[in-house]
Amino acid sequence: MHFNGLHYEVAVPWREDRPKLPPNGSLAKRRLVSTERKLLKDPELASAYQGVINEYLEKGFIRRVPSDEPKPECEWLLPHFPVVRPDKSTTKVRIVFDASATCDDKSLNTESLPGPKLQSDIADILVKFRKDPVSLVGDISQMYHQLVLLPEDRPLHRFLWWNLDRRKEPEVYEFIRFVFGGCYCPFCAQFTWQQHAERHAEQLPLAAQAVRQNCYMDDLMPSVESSAKAIEMRQQLTTLGDKAKFHIRKWISNRREVLEDIPEEDRASEINLEVNELTSTKTLGMAWAATDDQFSFQYSPQDEEFAYTKRNVLRCTATVFDPLGFLAPFILLAKLLMQQAWVKGLSWDDALPEELRLAWKQWFGELVKLASIKIPRCLRESSTVKHIEIHTFSDASEKAYSAVVYARHEYENGDVSVRLVAAKTRLARLKTITIPRLELMGADYD
Repeated sequence: MHFNGLHYEVAVPWREDRPKLPPNGSLAKRRLVSTERKLLKDPELASAYQGVINEYLEKGFIRRVPSDEPKPECEWLLPHFPVVRPDKSTTKVRIVFDASATCDDKSLNTESLPGPKLQSDIADILVKFRKDPVSLVGDISQMYHQLVLLPEDRPLHRFLWWNLDRRKEPEVYEFIRFVFGGCYCPFCAQFTWQQHAERHAEQLPLAAQAVRQNCYMDDLMPSVESSAKAIEMRQQLTTLGDKAKFHIRKWISNRREVLEDIPEEDRASEINLEVNELTSTKTLGMAWAATDDQFSFQYSPQDEEFAYTKRNVLRCTATVFDPLGFLAPFILLAKLLMQQAWVKGLSWDDALPEELRLAWKQWFGELVKLASIKIPRCLRESSTVKHIEIHTFSDASEKAYSAVVYARHEYENGDVSVRLVAAKTRLARLKTITIPRLELMGADYD
């Protein structure tokens, strides 16, 4: 890793020496035809796709390889396809480059190392986000593309594109920056960001602290005691990021005075301070309304034509994302219903028996009721805290066991608050286990 004055140049962590990958031009062209076929069916998507390519060229993330340029000793062409995220306020269409596509059992990902996991667990980040009254959320713009590939690694990060013009052969483009799709990119980006923060920890201590404790990949989610500290932390994080082109944008806070200090172009697009509108956003997959400073849930029931099979119900229940266990009793019922389907020996696409189908229909019908559940983001009130206690409970039945944690705060004014921190549930084994043993398993739940 080397800082060139503007960006960090980072070597791809190859498993051994730089790999000798086989020619994969025919694979890349087949995949390009497949992608083009999808784009031609949707002119709006095709235009957005071309717009991303143009943006990459304008920002210097990629370059077009001249046809008369000498061929490198080894070249690898990455297939690519669109991923559409209509819920995103920015970057609704993202191009994913398939670094796992194989030719002769080799790919970019088989020849590189993913590196160790550097970021904290999502649940840990969310609990820290709930610690203090003033919240701050932002993300790094195009984080991977701020890392520069070494010149010798770039020929292994090429792709074909013909600007939707089939009258000529597709042109070859080459990445100058890291690419979204490589298994090594999360580690390299996170390692670089953390090292960058440590290098400037003395001058920017609050920013370095946030990177160490409140960062998950390109998302920053600190919480602090006061608006003044949040303003200072945000300013330090912006300064830290801009030193290496890790520009942090889409800032959100639950405090108006914090938002007023943020340049308008760096605020989340939905914020309108003139009419006192903040925003609702996803924080690591959790819906958080900054105005009310609450987590919420919003799901719709399945339609009448929904096919009740084991595969379909599992796919739909997986969309109920709840890393802190706020919906633990409701999700536990789904786990029990899924267990019953397994016990009956049903295959993935068999129709569920009538009694299971009715039970699942009732469960999906209650999804709309989750909208009434509101969980305070902060684990305490804004008053001065005198004493804190953590209360943990566990329990078990013949079917399942669980653990739940609450935070109890006493304040100097005499008030007391109790907030749910997190909960977990797990099904009991089908083999009979005594209730006391299950209760011990719940108490030892990690």
